[in-house]
Amino acid sequence: DGADGAGTVMKRNDTISFNWILANYHSSMAIDNDDGSCYYDTHDNVLINAAFGTAFGGYSLKSDFGGHSNYHHDNLDLF
Repeated sequence: DGADGAGTVMKRNDTISFNWILANYHSSMAIDNDDGSCYYDTHDNVLINAAFGTAFGGYSLKSDFGGHSNYHHDNLDLF
């Protein structure tokens, strides 16, 4: 529902929270919000990233190619 109690066409956020995510096996990021991904609230996770082509680590979150309104906060990013 909207703030005034009326209906809304806005999508509610999907939540990714309280997880331990190990990105391995040639992954590029621990969480990949792109290609139109929108309205994700990603918080309170432990993200361990072993990006392909790097000795240790890389990026924990990607949001591009049309992805928008993705909120990434209060995570523990390792490597």
